[in-house]
Amino acid sequence: MVGATTSGATPLGERIELVLLGLGTLATVAAAYHAGTTGNWMPLMIASVATGTLVALTSR
Repeated sequence: MVGATTSGATPLGERIELVLLGLGTLATVAAAYHAGTTGNWMPLMIASVATGTLVALTSR
């Protein structure tokens, strides 16, 4: 079949989405730790909004 992917292969776009979501999750965890230790919540708000936006844009 023309354009068919090999068995078990994940399309590149889905891998990129997964990597970006993983990085966004790590950034949110790091920002939460920072907020807990310093009391500065702004990085947590930014990371959470950015990760939520990424999820909203990549959901189908």
